[in-house]
Order: sequence, then C-alpha cells, then structure tokens
Amino acid sequence: MSFSDAPNDVRLYILTGDTNPPSLFDQEFFASRNSNGQFNAVTALRSGFGVGLDVNNGIVAFNYGIPAAPAVRLSVTYQAGTGATLTWPGLSGHTYQVQYRDSLTTGNWANIGSPVSPVGGVGTYTDNTGLGTRFYRVVSQ
Repeated sequence: MSFSDAPNDVRLYILTGDTNPPSLFDQEFFASRNSNGQFNAVTALRSGFGVGLDVNNGIVAFNYGIPAAPAVRLSVTYQAGTGATLTWPGLSGHTYQVQYRDSLTTGNWANIGSPVSPVGGVGTYTDNTGLGTRFYRVVSQ
C-alpha cells in the first residue's frame, strides 16, 4: 500500500513463483484524490470480490479474477524409446493444453493429451507417439 500516490488506488499483484518481481494484474481507483495523512487503509478480498478503504477517499468495490497466465517458455527434450518431453513453468490455478502440428506453415493446431495442471510450478507432458517432426505449443486455459 502506498499512501503518497495520486490518484489513490488499490493494486492487486500476483506472485510469479520465481525470482521475478510480483506482477500487477488489477488496479482500482478511488473517486476522490485527498491525501491520507493518517496512513490508514485496508483491503479485503474474497471469492472474486474486493473492497478497499482509504481513510480520506472512501470505499471502492470491485470484481477480480485469476489473471491470465503469462506466455510460457517451453523446453523440449527427446529420448529414443520415450519420446518428446515438454516442460514449462506454470501458475497454480491454471491448466495448460499442449497442442501440436506437423508444419509451421500449414494445418491447424490440435490438442494432444488432456489439460495439464502444474505441480510445484512446473508443467510437463510426454508425447510418445514417435511420429516424425512435430511443432508444439502450450496454451493456458
């Protein structure tokens, strides 16, 4: 909470789960712009609803949701007899769908396997079909 910012606002951040700083995903502004000389404020969050109180600026009520997951950095390793294993950082509360296609210039992306929930901040999927060249992507759901 910053008491010296103008305009006065409530900021919601999501923790990245790694060494990156928290990321701002929602910001709600109070209607007035009075100084908060008493340095008193409170925010309550529950089930997608939030209420912020800034002593000299009143109350702001808002809805929020789980922010969209950031683009993922996909790592692919191949081992004969096992197949291609895809690994990516994932956020708790999100599921990820692995998709593939056989060419980067033609065809549509197709889902492969079931959606994946990350474990310990990491999503993983192994494609053991052993079918030629494939291009992969992972999309957040």
